Amino acid sequence: MNDRFVLHDDGVWMYHLGADIPTVYGGGLPVPEADGQPMIGLQAPGWWATDHEAATITVRRSVPPATTGYRLRDDSAASTKFPAALTPDEWENHDADRDLLWDLYTTVTEPQPDVVIAIDGPWLRLDGTPPPDDDSRTWVPRLPDALRNRPEYHHLFPGHMPGFRDHIKRLAERHRHVEHVFTDYQGRRGLTVILKVPFDQPVTEYRPARNNNGSVSRSRKGRTVTVYARRELLLDVHDRTVIQGDARAEAAARWDEQTAHYTALLDEASVAACSHCKGHGYVPSGAEAVSRG
Repeated sequence: MNDRFVLHDDGVWMYHLGADIPTVYGGGLPVPEADGQPMIGLQAPGWWATDHEAATITVRRSVPPATTGYRLRDDSAASTKFPAALTPDEWENHDADRDLLWDLYTTVTEPQPDVVIAIDGPWLRLDGTPPPDDDSRTWVPRLPDALRNRPEYHHLFPGHMPGFRDHIKRLAERHRHVEHVFTDYQGRRGLTVILKVPFDQPVTEYRPARNNNGSVSRSRKGRTVTVYARRELLLDVHDRTVIQGDARAEAAARWDEQTAHYTALLDEASVAACSHCKGHGYVPSGAEAVSRG
């Protein structure tokens, strides 16, 4: 199976060259060319783009100058032991101290032509874009064996994103008014979220001081405390919940959609409680007559 792909998206042709591009002399990376035209480096590492499907991709690698000999820094100081010029072999076999030779001589070099490297295909066309480089979510693709060592293409194949339950758990723990988040609480599969929600109009109650045995203390004063409504929410996210897709982008969209769904449930559960019904959803008997005066 061919393990090289060119990605096509809206008139842009994108190639992953990666290790095909050697480091140039002096550091850095050379710019590859598609049919003689410089390619554009993309944000995703190793990816390069061009405006057409390339017939030939080449990289021009510079070569360091070749040392052709050594010349005395001061020609007037030439002697039998230290001639005006030395060949590379004479330099290597000279019996003088190496530091002394470097003090007396300078290197003579000759520029070398660049080496042109052709990056061979064939390239199989796929519709898509390079993988995102700002997304920490794990992608587990279902791949042909030939592509298991080509992570630059993994996002284009079917697979799944694990870790969704932990993601929603962290989301719930950071949500307003959430007091506890339990996993598979009391035998119920999923995430149980306990919320401590304020009332729309502050509700308080007097609580007497109590002794260590729980009885009401006669010597100490009690205190007035703010009362909150307790709510419990069960989110149907379990340990086997995975987000699947025919490609990573599809799964990422589903992940975001499901995240929005559970965020909306948490938002609804954290709405302030009704002070008239004490958060129970009904008004006690006789309230209508009292409200009429």
